[in-house]
Amino acid sequence: MSTASLYAMPRNLVLAASAGTGKTHALVGVVVHLLVGGRAGGPVDPSRIVATTFSRKAAAEIRARVTSEVERLAVDPSASVYAAGLREVMGPRVSDGELAKRARKALARLPQARFGTLHSFATGIVQRYAVELGLGPGFDLATEADARARADDAIARALERRLEDSPD
Repeated sequence: MSTASLYAMPRNLVLAASAGTGKTHALVGVVVHLLVGGRAGGPVDPSRIVATTFSRKAAAEIRARVTSEVERLAVDPSASVYAAGLREVMGPRVSDGELAKRARKALARLPQARFGTLHSFATGIVQRYAVELGLGPGFDLATEADARARADDAIARALERRLEDSPD
């Protein structure tokens, strides 16, 4: 996939690949391009950007790397590893000054972008639409420890029933 086709995406994007293949680098590049406007439709409002992964550590790393690259672009666009891709997509009409200006604007609104785990994103959706999902407004989600304890208890009860039915 070329830089232009990856970063100029017209719709949602899912990156799925094995460890060590550059998913984080590619995802950071996509978010930087969306924030700075390296796509046909111009910059995307950061509140419309959601980047999810499987661990909090990975989500924090993605946020930190996006922030770092946008800061680089805001100060000295040529210092960013994504500058060449931005130029490829945006063309020569965009000067370093314009890239820096766009990056500063994106940086100011970057906290509105959402970086987190798939589970935290799904939890947010369930909480936001609890009533529509048939849940009461005061519903509570089980913690990971509670869910594990319930699963362990269910397994123990199933094994006990099996042992009662068939001691062998």
